[in-house]
Amino acid sequence: MVYYSGFDSEIAIIPDVEKAFLQVRIHEDDRDYTRCMWPHEYKLPPTPDNIQILRFTRVTFGLKTSPFLLAGTIHFHLNTYKEDVQFMTQIKDNLYVDNLILTAESADTSRHIYARAKQLFNDLNMNHREFVSYITELMSHIKDKDKSRDAHPKVLGITRLPSQDFFQIECKRKFPERITERPVASTLASIYDTLRWTLPLLLNAKVFLQTLWKEGYEWDTTLSPHHIDKWTEIYSKTEKFSGTLPRNLSVKNGECCLIAFGEASFEAIATSV
Repeated sequence: MVYYSGFDSEIAIIPDVEKAFLQVRIHEDDRDYTRCMWPHEYKLPPTPDNIQILRFTRVTFGLKTSPFLLAGTIHFHLNTYKEDVQFMTQIKDNLYVDNLILTAESADTSRHIYARAKQLFNDLNMNHREFVSYITELMSHIKDKDKSRDAHPKVLGITRLPSQDFFQIECKRKFPERITERPVASTLASIYDTLRWTLPLLLNAKVFLQTLWKEGYEWDTTLSPHHIDKWTEIYSKTEKFSGTLPRNLSVKNGECCLIAFGEASFEAIATSV
């Protein structure tokens, strides 16, 4: 589970690294591991005479190892800075692939953090951009080319409403024309929810998928009328769901009370703090 540190601070500053993976070069000795086939002439058939072998010189987006290589490269360079260790630690602890989540308690502090982070990544030859915050004093201090052009940018796959400092939780999926086990499983898997906020909404759908497994359906076998009706009912209750959640849920360094909930049934077990 991804821990989002921006929940307990007054101000969140959320940029990303432009073309992050392409900023990391692959050592020449390792480039044979990222070879690909490419046609000499794309208009001709892919015959042996028309195929050439190329090698990527930069970290390839989409490989399982790419996020590790990107994070390792950034951490390696951050470790060379001996001054302002606390700030370097904050960056390392709050860097998620190419998203950086920094926090501040005042507009003045946020402007300092922006300038410091921007300069630091410039030193790494990485452009920090797409800055977004609901603090107008901070945004007026940021150059237009570094601001997010998206009114509803995403952070870790979750839509954010910067003007209100809220997150937006949505569940919008197209109803399949032919209902089999495959689109049911695909619908559930396609909902990106790293913080598991939609679990209560999707519990019935997950239990329904378990039922299909127990019934022994093949992936592409049309469901029975009873199960089609059940899936239609479940889908109608979640279709086009949209809700908001405030980003700042607590006061940093303030007193708080943790309350834990637990519940179990024949179909599921859950805990929440």
